[in-house]
Amino acid sequence: MMFQFGPLLETAEFNQDARIAEARTGIKNYYTSLVDHKDENGNDPTFPKKINRRDVDHWGKFKGDFSAKQHGRCGYCEALVIGSQNGDVEHYYPKAEVRILDPHNPGREADHLSNVSGRKSLRVISTGYWWKALEWDNYLLSCTVCNSKWKKNFFPLEPADQPQEERARPARNVQEVPLLLNPLGNEDPVNHLAYELEGTIHGRTEMGLATIQTCGLWRPSLVSARRPILVRLKRRFDEMMTSHSDEVVRIHAQATFEEGQPDWPSFPGLTRIFFNQTTGMNWNELQQLVN
Repeated sequence: MMFQFGPLLETAEFNQDARIAEARTGIKNYYTSLVDHKDENGNDPTFPKKINRRDVDHWGKFKGDFSAKQHGRCGYCEALVIGSQNGDVEHYYPKAEVRILDPHNPGREADHLSNVSGRKSLRVISTGYWWKALEWDNYLLSCTVCNSKWKKNFFPLEPADQPQEERARPARNVQEVPLLLNPLGNEDPVNHLAYELEGTIHGRTEMGLATIQTCGLWRPSLVSARRPILVRLKRRFDEMMTSHSDEVVRIHAQATFEEGQPDWPSFPGLTRIFFNQTTGMNWNELQQLVN
């Protein structure tokens, strides 16, 4: 339930925009002026919405670039975004603050709604990765539900079992290892996620588990949407593995290959993950069957 699209090259328009450079400088000046991570009034900082009376949310202007790369789908849950909702340019590294999820209170999805209740934080760190707010490789297209109701400012890091009180404040000179899969990154979700026929999703690794929890990929609405696709795929994969007809294998392989392409409208990442999980074959081996 996540497709690895790979990195999107930064556009010249973004790279050369003087207003973006100005906003970066203003944001840096604001955060480096804090004393003990507090503003001049002794309060927790608030990520600035404007610098020199100009909006800083320039990332919204490039939504089309990320939508094109992701074929209009949410980078986390694979739901179609464009055409059904506005969608968001999501910050992979949260810019304003960092929250640590309470694993005992991960939240609940309301029946027949996208509303979420009971999702709690163990701790809130008042400053986030502000220096990445205007960095191209920190963006991806997300549906509003994943971005605003589930991921929000939660951001898991290795080690997964680190006590929350030991989690350090983000700092530019500190190397960290995120446990959140990035659809525009280099980690293949096939290695981290798995499914049951009823539509539930599981983590094969700590990164997979953390991604599921952070983005709420276990929520009932997604389970219901995945179930019929998984049942259909399982039937097809079983026939592929047991058929003595090369033509039957080729036909099923071709259908699977098409449904695992990035422009397929319905869960292509799920198709790739479940194919590997069920058959033990990788995507290159499937392509060889097709050819």
